[in-house]
Amino acid sequence: MFKKWIKNWKLKREIKAYARHSAKIMFEFFEEKYDFKDSNINLPYIDFNCPDKMGAVCRTYTDEPEYSNISINFKEAKYVAEIKTKNVFTEYPWYNKDPEIGNKNYECWQEYITILMAHEISHSFEMF
Repeated sequence: MFKKWIKNWKLKREIKAYARHSAKIMFEFFEEKYDFKDSNINLPYIDFNCPDKMGAVCRTYTDEPEYSNISINFKEAKYVAEIKTKNVFTEYPWYNKDPEIGNKNYECWQEYITILMAHEISHSFEMF
């Protein structure tokens, strides 16, 4: 049991670190592309407290206008990380055919987390 806890703890750290890294890279890109360096938008806080409702993988919450919290469902993220096979990130039905923001193929959990973070960060920007 302890070995399983250690394995999950290590995977949580890896997923969270990769999610933070992806968010940081995306924010740097958007700051440069849209010139909002002086805005009051901050990197989101990332945690694993997403409620396990309707198979949700992630949720974006905001308490204050300039802060958001991206909450990952660890059970779902762990499932993707452990499968290690090519799969498809399914977007909302009204976006899924869009070539830029629609459904995306991924081959590893790192790609999955990057796509997931892009999706959730878009919600953060929507809220601001």
